[in-house]
Amino acid sequence: KQKIQNALSGLVVIVVGVLLALAADAYWEDRGDRNQEQEVLADLLTEFRANEVDLAADIETNQIAQAAAQLRYEAIVGNESVSSDSLATLYIQSQAQARFDPATGALRSLLDGGDLGLIEDNDLRIALAGWRDRADEARMTQENIHTLRSALAPIVLAVEPSRSLSPGDLAALRLDARRSGFTLQ
Repeated sequence: KQKIQNALSGLVVIVVGVLLALAADAYWEDRGDRNQEQEVLADLLTEFRANEVDLAADIETNQIAQAAAQLRYEAIVGNESVSSDSLATLYIQSQAQARFDPATGALRSLLDGGDLGLIEDNDLRIALAGWRDRADEARMTQENIHTLRSALAPIVLAVEPSRSLSPGDLAALRLDARRSGFTLQ
């Protein structure tokens, strides 16, 4: 009976020791995951803040381009009096549109590395999982806008007699036309 009790006591000590070791291992692993999560979140925050600054600058650039395009339009339809040189400058300013291209290095590293599970917040994890697709979609939209603008240049050149355009307007339209593969006669 004593041998059985000693064996059971030894077995209990071993089981308790194994359970304590597993609990300690799980604790340290979870602690390491939380530290890694904090590093990933800090990297993402830095990246998103840089994107925020870039986006604000791009928005300002696009607002200036939009204002120039509006003033140019009003001058063309006769509502504003603008010199032909100013018209050419407005055309060039209206074409200087910024294309927001968000940095996604930290996010790409998180997603491609398979570490998205480190993020405990479920809503944040879902938002991060879809962010790269939205960024890629925005890039494609910007490329489509540029392609469409370049495709419209030959039509504008064909409709607008070149002698009524200022040299600056004509040069800018020729550049857009060249991008679309059209050559001015």
